[in-house]
Formats: sequence, C-alpha cells, structure tokens
Amino acid sequence: MIRLYASAAMAALTLPLTAVAQTTPGQINDPSTYQGSMANQAQEQASAAAQEAANQQMQQRLDQNYAAYAPQGGGGALGGGGAPPVKQLPLLPASKNPLIGKWQMGATKPVDLNGMEVLPETQSILNAAFGGGCESIFGKGRIAFTPSQLNWLAPDGHEEILNRAPARRTSPAAAPG
Repeated sequence: MIRLYASAAMAALTLPLTAVAQTTPGQINDPSTYQGSMANQAQEQASAAAQEAANQQMQQRLDQNYAAYAPQGGGGALGGGGAPPVKQLPLLPASKNPLIGKWQMGATKPVDLNGMEVLPETQSILNAAFGGGCESIFGKGRIAFTPSQLNWLAPDGHEEILNRAPARRTSPAAAPG
C-alpha cells in the first residue's frame, strides 16, 4: 500500500513538470539531463518516422506514375513489340551509306549564340568543347569511312583503323533497293 501511495505521489509531482516543459513555447530541452535527452531522442525518432513516411508516399506516387506512363509492349530484347537491337539488323549496303568515302577534317564552325552569352568566355568555351569533341572522335587531317570501319589517313598515305563500326540499317523496313 505504501508503494502505491509513493508511486502515485511521484507521478503527481513529475506530471506537472513534464506538462509545463512540453507546453512552454520555444523551450529547448536540456540534453544534459535524462529527461531532456530522452525528449530530444523522442523528437528525433518522430522526425525520422515522419520523413520515412513522406519518402514512402513519394515512392508510391513515383511507382504509380511509372506504371501509368511506362511502355506496355515491353522491349524488343524481351520478346515485346519493340524494334530489334541494332546488332541484329543486317548491314547497310555500301551504295546506301552516305558516309563512305574520304573526308578532310577542317576547322570547326564557331557556335553562334546570338548574344546569349551568360559569361564573357561562353563563346570560346563552347567552340573549344565542340571542336575538341570532333577532334577526339575523328582526329586531325583526313579520315576514310569504309563499309566496316573508320580509318585515319596518315600524311604518307597509309590508313590506320580508328574504329571498327559496320553501318547497319536503322529499321528492318530500310531494305536495300
């Protein structure tokens, strides 16, 4: 019986303190005390649970949007109605390939931004990026496309293979003719 009165008295003494601590606007829990530390942990756990619930709701919305807008026929490699992979298409006949021949790589045409430069050096940065891209793919000087590869023509006239890339049709309907 004494234990019952003691625990009731203890509860009566601590309840008003916790209620006051929780209802005081702007009060910061004291992390150096047990109660303050427990209150901070409870706040962090509640915040983490709320964030997890929000993440789950977002994931459900994303899944629903994907299901609504995803292609329904499946991919070509999976037996669906899509186009077959390019490697399965027949080679493009040389007479239909517009790239076959020898080409002289010259200076690239500067990019015209029509006064839309964000920074003073935007024009030169873009010109260097585009020019460098072509140079890195095709090299400098002359190049030759054959039905099965891309070659670099050396100054002495011999050819070196840059890349093996047989040209293929883009669709089965593009049959030779």
